Order: sequence, then structure tokens, then C-alpha cells
Amino acid sequence: MHTRVIWTLLVILSLVGPSLVHVSPAHAQTPTATDPASRASAAAVEISQFEAQGNIDQLYARMHLDAKVLIPKEAVAGWYQADFFPRGPGVITVTGVQIISWTWDVTGITYPTTAEVSFTQPFANGETVSEVVRLVEDNGVWYWFFGRNRDFVNQQITTYAAGYPLIDDTSAASSQVTNDVAPWGLESFSAFSVDPNTFMATLPPAILTHEIGEVEATTGGSPVVPPFAGQMLTAPYFTPPELTIPSGQVSVYTLNPDVTTLDALTQIENSWRESPQFAILRQHRDPSADVPFMLIQGTANDAVGVVPVLYWCNPDGTEIYAASMRDYVSLRLLVTQIVNPTQPAAVPTQPVESTPPIEPTAPAGG
Repeated sequence: MHTRVIWTLLVILSLVGPSLVHVSPAHAQTPTATDPASRASAAAVEISQFEAQGNIDQLYARMHLDAKVLIPKEAVAGWYQADFFPRGPGVITVTGVQIISWTWDVTGITYPTTAEVSFTQPFANGETVSEVVRLVEDNGVWYWFFGRNRDFVNQQITTYAAGYPLIDDTSAASSQVTNDVAPWGLESFSAFSVDPNTFMATLPPAILTHEIGEVEATTGGSPVVPPFAGQMLTAPYFTPPELTIPSGQVSVYTLNPDVTTLDALTQIENSWRESPQFAILRQHRDPSADVPFMLIQGTANDAVGVVPVLYWCNPDGTEIYAASMRDYVSLRLLVTQIVNPTQPAAVPTQPVESTPPIEPTAPAGG
């Protein structure tokens, strides 16, 4: 039933499989303390519990959005499984918390209110290490960052996530997603064509390993078309050799004449609230905005897992667009290519010539 309510947008993503199912970050942290330092301290302990459990799903779920749009889960999982979990990490003991302004060197973005948590962490060999981790609060939850410098992160992408692009100055500059403006250049996007052939021609033919399929046009009254729309265009993406179950999708919803974009976005939100994993990550729905948008994460069903979906509106308020891929990095690349189709495709990972040493004792955390 839930798949039908969200109008088949994510049922196509069953290729993701259950490995991405995890507790929603929006519900993961429930500290009772009210001051930021105490809540950040509790969050750091909780994150270390995931390390002690070897729980990659929860660790990646608690990584900051600005990091997830650049760093695939495979890179984080690979480093933990090869370099950190074998050491038998235990739960940390917090020794201090400072609220500071901090710049994440991977992107150069500064976070004015960062909790720098000092701690000691025991390991199975009897060693105890003193370290720090930086956490940034987002919608009431404190999140961590993977990697203290770009070379380290790119090395993990090269080693464990071949095919994903390395982080460069361009991707780093566009990584931060805020509520102020639609992400990844959408303010310069005009509109999709409602002609199926033209619509398909404006989409990137491939994103990483995902290749575009045939566009399907569906009129209102069909169970897969939401009640606010009179027509829906859908372009699926597939990951060969699997050519029957899509791994991503771009949709165009032509609104009924009596429906505003705000009404449509509200209906979309309400339909997603059936998902226990639902969270609004960023949004700016004000019709006066250059591009009203809503970035969410949610689960279509237990087999699909948690995936990101971006909704945005065309300038004249007659259409809603939706884009989804199996992970945040692929979604960012898809939207970037939609906005700027002349931009070269993402550069495949290449070996990093040198990787400055980084202490492996803190979870490669920022």
C-alpha cells in the first residue's frame, strides 16, 4: 500500500536491497539533556557504540548530509572493515566538549557551531587512545564527518568505491545543501518538456553505472499518478546487467489547474509520512522562492531501504519534478547533469598519488 501512495517513485529501487535499511537519523538520537555540549557528548558516545557493534548502516546514517553527497557508503564501509573494526574498538569515554567554529578540510566549508568532543577509546589489544571528533547539529541531531583531509577521503573512494568520482574543488564547493536555495544549481534550471521524446533527450544518458531507459507517459486517473497531477512522465535508470528493475528515476508531474505547488508538496510530504524512515532533510516551499524544493529521505518498503528524493518546481508553478537515485552521491550527480547537460560526466576514480598519514584511531572523523 505504501508503494502505491508514493506513486511508484521508489518501488523501482528494490535493486538497492535490504543492506541500506537502517534506523532513521531523525529518530536515532534521543538525549534528555538540553544544552548543546551534553547532547553532542551523548551523540558521540552513541556513534562509538555503532563502531563497537560494527554497524556500518548506523554509522553512515549518522554521517552529515554534506559528507554523504560526496562520499559513497562503500568508501566508509571499506575503511572501517579493513582498518578500524579489526582493532576491536570499544565505546568511548568523553573527556570534554567545546563548541567552536570549525572548517572541514575536505571541502573548506566552515561550521560556526561545531561540537569538538574529546574522548578516550579502548581497543581489544588493551590500547586506549585519546582523540577528538567534530559533530555538527542538523534538525536536532548531531552528525559526524568522514575524513580530515581530501586526500584521505579520495584514497578511500579509489580503494573501496571504484567508479564514484573523486572530490575536487567544484564538487566540494557545491556539496553544502541548505534551506536557503535549491541544491546543485537548480536555481538556473528552467523546465522540462512534457513531450516524452524531448524530455528524454534533456536527461543525461547515464549516471555512473546507471543507464537511462524508456520514458513512460501516464495520464491522471491511473493509480500511479498522484491526485494533484493530470499527467506524469517517468524516465527510469537501470544498472546493467539488471535491465528490469530500475535503480533511479526522474519524473515530471503536470499539476491540475486548481493545485498550487505548495499544495502538491504538502500532499507529497503527507504521503511520505507513512514511512517510518521519513525525514525532510532540506526544504524551501515558499512560492516566492526562485525554486521551491523539498529534499527528503524515505523508504518505499522494507526491501528497498532508505533513499533520497529531491522534489522541485518549475518557474511558473505548473509542474513538480522529482529525482531519485539509490544514494546521495548519484542523486547529486544526476541533478548536476540535468542543470548543466554540457558539463562533462563525472571523472572516474583515479589512484591518489600520495595520502598524508592520518591517525586511524578516531573513526577518520573530522
